[in-house]
Amino acid sequence: MNYFWVSLSEICRERNSLPTFFAALLAFFGLVALGVAANSLFSAAGWEDYEGYFLASAAVVFCALLILGIRRQRVRAREQRQFAPLSRDEITKAQCKLNRKSPAP
Repeated sequence: MNYFWVSLSEICRERNSLPTFFAALLAFFGLVALGVAANSLFSAAGWEDYEGYFLASAAVVFCALLILGIRRQRVRAREQRQFAPLSRDEITKAQCKLNRKSPAP
């Protein structure tokens, strides 16, 4: 089992996604705990007949909020990537740097 976690952390470290992985793992276990708590509440209140309807509607709302969040994040990322246009002087300076041969290390 130790090899599994070591290899998983190496993969995540290479892609800089270790915090995202652990946040998703924590969210998964949080949703499992929330489901267990909701099941016990429905059983205690005697609403077993309505449990399926509630869970289906909650899943639809969760998916809708997830899609909206992803779309907003993509729009924000696109807005942040915009750069100011380069002046003619900056363009020629960059072209000169690209054409210039760099010394061997």
